[in-house]
Amino acid sequence: MPIQQGYPNVGGASGPAYLSAVLFVVCALFSFVLASVTMGDVPVIEVDLAGVGMAFTMDFTGNRDFGISATITTGCVTLTAAALMFARLRFARWTLGSIGIVVSLYYLIALFVFTSQEAPIDLLMLMIVFGLLWITSTVFVFLPVTARALRR
Repeated sequence: MPIQQGYPNVGGASGPAYLSAVLFVVCALFSFVLASVTMGDVPVIEVDLAGVGMAFTMDFTGNRDFGISATITTGCVTLTAAALMFARLRFARWTLGSIGIVVSLYYLIALFVFTSQEAPIDLLMLMIVFGLLWITSTVFVFLPVTARALRR
């Protein structure tokens, strides 16, 4: 009988995959909350700045609708990919990772845009918190333990 060498190709515990999906569900839910608060008649400047796409909304359309629709779209696509991650489909990991990279880069660029326009840091705190949440979710989805959890 031959001696088996190396590790067997079986998946690990599925907890990291589910935790990664939950982190992205939280990101999606926060996106929906940001969009719904931003749609109100009385704008809250901290919430307006924290929406995805708000740094460039005046460049493209001149109103807040671009940022609101970008935030809702990001939330919907993220929630759909997170549902696929709960089903432990491997491509959902790469989809969530790609969305996370794009949104995390947006938050970094938006932070530089708003600080160059001399926005006070207390107005940017909500944007910083959401940026860190997206970065944390993105890093966690790319960890090797999450990839092992998706193997069956």
